[in-house]
Amino acid sequence: MTLMSNSFAQENSTGVFLTMKPSKNSQDFAKSISTRDRSKQNMVFVPLKPIISGAEFTKVSDIVNDTRLNTTYFLLTFSPAGIEKLRDITTKVEGVQLVLVVNDTVIGYIKTMSEIVNKSIQISGPANSIDVIWAHQSLLELINKRK
Repeated sequence: MTLMSNSFAQENSTGVFLTMKPSKNSQDFAKSISTRDRSKQNMVFVPLKPIISGAEFTKVSDIVNDTRLNTTYFLLTFSPAGIEKLRDITTKVEGVQLVLVVNDTVIGYIKTMSEIVNKSIQISGPANSIDVIWAHQSLLELINKRK
């Protein structure tokens, strides 16, 4: 087994991934990752490379605390190429399960194109969610490094 270079690992730790079923023969092209909610022990098996890389994320909005709904959220905007890839996958492949991953941690699931509004998806959680704040900071750092 060969070790991945550090730049490859960083480049492929954030993005949109297809989920897979684990198998004995997939060690060289897949990995298992978890959610930030360690109490649930949720593990997801994904390919080493995302189908939509973090390079396709172009903007994050400010965090909004909606006291009426008791939620915290922000919007993540995709490039036109990223939205096109997402549209192709969600409309042409039935039963596909996509996960949004930040720094090798699942932060959400994308089930249908109806979740995409104006090239953006909403990342949300309970009011003042540390997971939403962590995801926002991580994505903001990723996007700002490219500028």
